[in-house]
Parts: sequence; C-alpha cells; structure tokens
Amino acid sequence: MDTVTVHRALVDEMETKWPDLMGKDDRFWKREYCKHATNVSNFLRTSVDYFKKTMALYDIVNRKLEGMGINKPGSGYTFAQLDQALGKKGQYMCEQVDDKQYLKELGQCYDLAGVVTRRRSANGPVGPVHCPAIGDCDRSEKFYLFGEEGREEL
Repeated sequence: MDTVTVHRALVDEMETKWPDLMGKDDRFWKREYCKHATNVSNFLRTSVDYFKKTMALYDIVNRKLEGMGINKPGSGYTFAQLDQALGKKGQYMCEQVDDKQYLKELGQCYDLAGVVTRRRSANGPVGPVHCPAIGDCDRSEKFYLFGEEGREEL
C-alpha cells in the first residue's frame, strides 16, 4: 500500500464492513490491496481511493441483498436467489459448520472501466459482469449467513 495512508474514519468503516476475522491488524487489508488494487491502479491511484471505492461497492451489494431479503442470519438461501439479487453470478466462498454451509466471502466482478468512470454502453451502465466459476460452495445446497454465531453479517 502506498505507505498505508488510510484515514481513520475509513479504517473504522472497513473494520465494521470488511473485518479481518483472523485478527486486528492491517496486514489483512495490505494483502487485499496488493492482490486486487493492481487491477485498478490506472483508475484508483491511492490506497484511499481503492478502499473508498471498495466500501462504496460493498454498500451497493449490501442494498441489493437487503432488497431481496438476503440479510437474516439463521435463514437459508439458495445461490439462485443470491445470483438474482446481484444481477450477475458472483464468486462465493463458504465454510461448513456442523450440517450447514455458511457464506463467508462474496465476490462480485466488475467491468473496470464502467465501475470507475460510470460510462454507459448502448444497453445502459457498464459495471457488474458474471464472475468465473470459482469458489468452494456447494451451489446445490442452501447457504446461511454468519451472525448470531459471532461472525459479522454481510
């Protein structure tokens, strides 16, 4: 990261919305920044730009999920419901706990030019695109959200 110059308010937001479930230090975000920000470094030139955009995208995805009622720990959901809420197929990582599959990571893929510049195509705004089929979830089984069990909700 560019000397990790992330504002305190942004760090507080990241700790709430994108917590490191393994600990409380900035190595997690440094890893995520190094892994993903290189793809958008032409558009999002600083770590602050990158993390602000990431938090804005988090809010958009969260509103989509809430709009489809996918926001209650303890309720089971299908991956078809999740894909419908997102409008495109996402990348999902799950964790098996006892006899239930919990969604622990949700990735949505974006057209980089569209998401950053909000340019429009003939068919409307350019943005989310279908993700490659990567992930470890059993899409034939329902998934649950972490919540009351001590994990953060989406």
